[in-house]
Amino acid sequence: MFKWLIIYSALMLSGSASAQRALRLSDTFPVFEMPTLAGDTYNNDSTLQFPTIYIFWASWSLQSLELMDEIKQHYNVINPTRRGVRQMYIDVIDISIDTKPDLHRIAVKRESLPWEQHLIDYKGWESSVLNALGITKIPTLIIVDKNKKVIVIDPEINQLRNTLSNIKLNTSLSN
Repeated sequence: MFKWLIIYSALMLSGSASAQRALRLSDTFPVFEMPTLAGDTYNNDSTLQFPTIYIFWASWSLQSLELMDEIKQHYNVINPTRRGVRQMYIDVIDISIDTKPDLHRIAVKRESLPWEQHLIDYKGWESSVLNALGITKIPTLIIVDKNKKVIVIDPEINQLRNTLSNIKLNTSLSN
């Protein structure tokens, strides 16, 4: 019995250690740097220009693709263009855990993802960015405000729609 108690305690402690790394509401989203699909480097070390949606996904995950479709349906509303001038109210950045460059490029093209930033380091779950952010499942969606404060983590679809509407309204009024 004592042996099982020690094993249980060790498992609980290891679980709480990983939970401490996970982001929570109102945390500051950590600074990170990651390669883009275009070959550039994305860095979020400064204040964001707009609230930002970070989507952690994989091309082989049906749930990821469904979430991306939901964001695409709202993209023109949350990120309107007028006479060719882009007036972003909410930025979208996807971060893929794919490990095969060709399959990832095909998925981005096939899904017609309208936002510009597609981040990937081809390290899958071994990515230092995923580990630093405590991402342990896909899809994961995190919304941060301009000051990089986490305001939503993995919302239900209705909560996501309400959040996007509220951010757009608040951003429009403050401009």
